[in-house]
Amino acid sequence: MAEGIGSPWRPAFSQTLFPLFAEHPPFAMWLQAIAFRAFGDTVWVEKGYSLFTVLLSGLIMLGIWRRLTEKDPALRSTGVLALIFTLIAGRLSWAYANNMLENTLIVFTSAAIWLVVEAYSTSRASKFASRLPYMIEAGVLTFLAIMTKGPVGLFPLAVPILFSISFGRPFVRTATIDTAMIAIAAAGMLALLLLDPEARGYADRYLHYQLFASLAGDRGRTSGGLHGLWSLFRVNFFPLLLAALILSTHLRGRHGTLATGCATPELHRQRYRNAAFLFTVGLSASLPLLVSPRLNSFYFNPSILYFAAATAMISAPALLPQIRSLNKEWLRWLNLALTAGVVAAIFSVVLAVGKPGSDRIEIEDAQKIAEHICPAAGRCQPIVAACGNVADDWQLHAYLERYYHVSLKKDAELSPEEDTSFLLVSQDCPIPSSADYYEVDARLSNYRLFRHL
Repeated sequence: MAEGIGSPWRPAFSQTLFPLFAEHPPFAMWLQAIAFRAFGDTVWVEKGYSLFTVLLSGLIMLGIWRRLTEKDPALRSTGVLALIFTLIAGRLSWAYANNMLENTLIVFTSAAIWLVVEAYSTSRASKFASRLPYMIEAGVLTFLAIMTKGPVGLFPLAVPILFSISFGRPFVRTATIDTAMIAIAAAGMLALLLLDPEARGYADRYLHYQLFASLAGDRGRTSGGLHGLWSLFRVNFFPLLLAALILSTHLRGRHGTLATGCATPELHRQRYRNAAFLFTVGLSASLPLLVSPRLNSFYFNPSILYFAAATAMISAPALLPQIRSLNKEWLRWLNLALTAGVVAAIFSVVLAVGKPGSDRIEIEDAQKIAEHICPAAGRCQPIVAACGNVADDWQLHAYLERYYHVSLKKDAELSPEEDTSFLLVSQDCPIPSSADYYEVDARLSNYRLFRHL
């Protein structure tokens, strides 16, 4: 879109693969298209956008943590532990490194949840008029979450009732009304949007070709059920392990008794209520995925923040005695060490820009292909014929299109107008006749490149 190809309601992935893209709602693509238009076609736009979502999500989660622990000063200062637990979980770091849609989804859903928590934490929480602006804003953010990744962005609707169950306030009836307000605001925004015929066309394509097909099991190779439960456990394994180490070390040092650091029993109960709330929010974001016929482990990323925060809420009190034992000098050095760690992490990301990661082979193959099909001056040949499973190599599709504007298309589906001189062949495809093609010495890792005589 930033290059004038396609339009907001008719985006294009490539000339041959999803020339009319409707695999996901378009809002995150709009945001990044604006960024590309403003700053140009550079990898720094993608990295910068992803880094921005990391920082924003972290600040929002700290806001939720600090609001939940506002009457617990000792625990309030340990919000960084929730962020550490989050960053070591599952495929979250991978998703941020690869600029996945879940990154933007997390920002909108977390902001919506923060607004609900804020609404119920004010001194006028019992007044409907006081809560209403928060719920309307949460509804708008829920709408943006839906516009980013579809129905998986709906889980903030459950937050008012989960808050009521966890804390005993507000009344369930009040929470139900607030949920309705969020839903009405989100539905109202969606209804206004669908007044546009182009928006209705996009919604129809998305529902029929992506959402309904996925729910019917016609798209994707993985599913929920036991496989989904195992994936959910795996993505939360490292935070659980770290929490277990913290608690077991603390228990051994205190001969089997856990110091809570609570000034009163009420604070102790409040911490467990906080953990229960965060945990159930995580469940609301993840359990619906378990019944989906299509599931990948990174789909759980929006729930990881809340599972990690719940785990931190339980284990952080075990660290309070150690934190209190530190004098100001040690605390200063600890803060410096944490700051240095963050700077080092950002610096490592900067150093990694432009370096291939797990897709190194696909990136190198795309570069080698481009060296042969792109003239020294001018545009590359726009279409390369593909034979065999190379046509289903989505990473190669992406890198050829992203960096060279080259599209792959199955050779059997080429029309006479789509003249191409090159044929990319995988091992499951017969070698083309030497009377028609000769092999190009491209030295690809996975495929062979031929040129028409």
